[in-house]
Amino acid sequence: MKLTANFSLKNYRRVVWGVLALAYLLGFFHRYSLGVVADTLREELALSGTALSNLASIYFYSYALMQIPSGILADTVGPRKVATIGFLLASSGSVLMGISQEIALLYLGRFLVGIGVAGLLICIFKIQSVWYRPEEFATMTGWSALMGNSGALFATTPFAVMVLNLGWQNSFILIGLFSFIILGLIWTFVRDDPQDLDYPPINRHHSTQSFKTINLSKGFKSVLSNSNTWFCFVILMGLHGAMMSFSGVWGVTYLQSSYEIAKDQAASLIFVFTLGVIVGSPVMGKLSDRLGNRKLLIQISAAVFLIFWLYKLVLWQGTPPTIHLPFLYFMGGFFAIFAMLCQAVGKESNDPSYTGIAVSVINTAPFIGTTVMNFFIGIVLDITGHTGVYGYRLGFLIYAVFSLIALICAYFLKEKSVHSS
Repeated sequence: MKLTANFSLKNYRRVVWGVLALAYLLGFFHRYSLGVVADTLREELALSGTALSNLASIYFYSYALMQIPSGILADTVGPRKVATIGFLLASSGSVLMGISQEIALLYLGRFLVGIGVAGLLICIFKIQSVWYRPEEFATMTGWSALMGNSGALFATTPFAVMVLNLGWQNSFILIGLFSFIILGLIWTFVRDDPQDLDYPPINRHHSTQSFKTINLSKGFKSVLSNSNTWFCFVILMGLHGAMMSFSGVWGVTYLQSSYEIAKDQAASLIFVFTLGVIVGSPVMGKLSDRLGNRKLLIQISAAVFLIFWLYKLVLWQGTPPTIHLPFLYFMGGFFAIFAMLCQAVGKESNDPSYTGIAVSVINTAPFIGTTVMNFFIGIVLDITGHTGVYGYRLGFLIYAVFSLIALICAYFLKEKSVHSS
């Protein structure tokens, strides 16, 4: 029986996207999952703080390392094969973490997960550029962001309950086994192009019916010489680098130190920030495609995030009234995610043959940004002796500086008509 016999083109493309989006959700889960089991790993395996920090960081290093190779492969061998091989590694890595009794195997498992999920978002963007019309791209990007950040939520209380009932090892094994099921769905249902299943082409400019060997030198020259690539890179480095740094590293400890509140109370406020990101994701995409305007929304994102930091650090000297925080954090997350439209601008500004390269180059920016910001904030806190709100206020000024730089770059973006991309 033909695979698509019971599916219209419109419905089948949802299956293709949905399977990859579910894999992306699990990739995002792994990014934050160590936060739940950190204390348990420290006690059961006698891990030092440095070893635990390295275990957390190895995901980000391997993820960033594989961005550009994943982009090249998505443009040459196709997203289906890239996602399949990658998720095979990620699924194996999760199981390996579950059976590990020593730090070396944990490192290896975490590394496999990192390189395995690194190409998923790039594959999703490649699929979106072929299976969806240009004026639908941002909408689907918004839904992709929602799926990813839902994975981050799964890595909080739901995963904590799972670990409490099953133990951390069985939990990672179970996640790995479920990932193998998703792996089977990727290979079974995902296709690089509608024409692979005898559907009519949707976006002829981005057709991948016959992948060609691209000239890498020409491809990189084309992408890297495009000013929009670099404007998008700097914007994402500043806005999403700060977003990842604050919500993933410093937010909870800052709130605990500055407001003298319990860890669970501080974490609940970061949860509100993440909730803002999730709610803002589909709004971002739908608004952008409806208005046919990416640049304006990116400018709004940068402006609001700059105001977010100035309000906290300048107007209230690092400690706004607690009654302001839920609204402030929700709106900060809601508008910060709008910067993800830089991926759409980057894709639309470059040759369709180099979509994978373009989005992979831009997608390394948040990881570079968060690394630079974390390093700077760590130095400031060391110099100030971790003196509560003063140290964090001084360190967090880098978020405001990068937000200002992002706003300036957003002004210089050259937007291409969505309908002509």
